[in-house]
Amino acid sequence: MGEVTSDILKTSQSISISGLNPSTTYYYKAIAIDRNGQETPYEGSFITSAVSDTTPPVIFDIETHPNDTTCVILWKTDELSNSTVEWSVDLSFSSKKEISLYTKDHEVTLTNLTPSTTYNLRVYSADPSGNASLMTTSTFKTLATPDTIAPSPPENVFATPGDKEAEISWTPSVSSDVAYYKIYRLTLMPVLEKEVSTSSINSILYRKVKASSEVLKQKIVGLTNGVTYTFYVTAVDYAGNESDPSDYVSVTPSSTAIPSMNR
Repeated sequence: MGEVTSDILKTSQSISISGLNPSTTYYYKAIAIDRNGQETPYEGSFITSAVSDTTPPVIFDIETHPNDTTCVILWKTDELSNSTVEWSVDLSFSSKKEISLYTKDHEVTLTNLTPSTTYNLRVYSADPSGNASLMTTSTFKTLATPDTIAPSPPENVFATPGDKEAEISWTPSVSSDVAYYKIYRLTLMPVLEKEVSTSSINSILYRKVKASSEVLKQKIVGLTNGVTYTFYVTAVDYAGNESDPSDYVSVTPSSTAIPSMNR
């Protein structure tokens, strides 16, 4: 607890306080005393500013996923930051793409590339305080022809019912180039469940879920208790190729539901 006093009589006062800690709430009590000795107290509080951020983000887990005329660049940072990619056939890095969104999971798609060509690449990120990471350089080579091979579908699809909701879980596709998964709800069950493509199934796309090497799950809310819903999951690679449907799984939400197994 500290005290600062001014003996100067005037209608306005200002007092500087030093030695405070950053990002800290302080409470104060000010007492004004007139020439007759009458006191007028006032109580309040203030929060000191945080210490300036001078630490740049750290980049790790860089991935490149080239197609014939495009390439998806992925990387992670240890703090929220924007995304910048520079590339060229030579070392001029004359082409540049920036995304201002602050994130820890970065994704930039390069377009209008030349098939079967090696490019030099560098990526970097800056945080909201303007601290820029070190530039990370690498190379990638575009494919000679477009990637048209779809990934394998996800496996072990399972549905757990809840009160007006359901949780859909699955294990990842064994394909190595999966970008994300799609969860669909069937509106009309096909006659031959295992012999149809996604284009021939009457369904509604519910969610897109980013790919992961672990078991994935997604909660579906806004369902009606007592109504049976049927879902399936597909895998989509970085070239946009979508897998065949997974096994179908049916679930009936209820306030006292029991988990539903695969069909």
